[in-house]
Amino acid sequence: MNRNLGADLAADASSEVRRQLANALGRIGQYDAALRDQLAAQMQADCSAQIRQIVKETMILQADG
Repeated sequence: MNRNLGADLAADASSEVRRQLANALGRIGQYDAALRDQLAAQMQADCSAQIRQIVKETMILQADG
């Protein structure tokens, strides 16, 4: 995934786009852990509690796995 595209998607006005990206963090991390971590950090500040929760759960699963 392109780093700039990932950052753009993480900042997209649509919460649905941001939610889908948050749900994809695990798959992104399989190919680029640094990008996953960068996007996760960006999305941790998201205004949507639902998105912050998805990111938190994804990162916990990554740490456990």
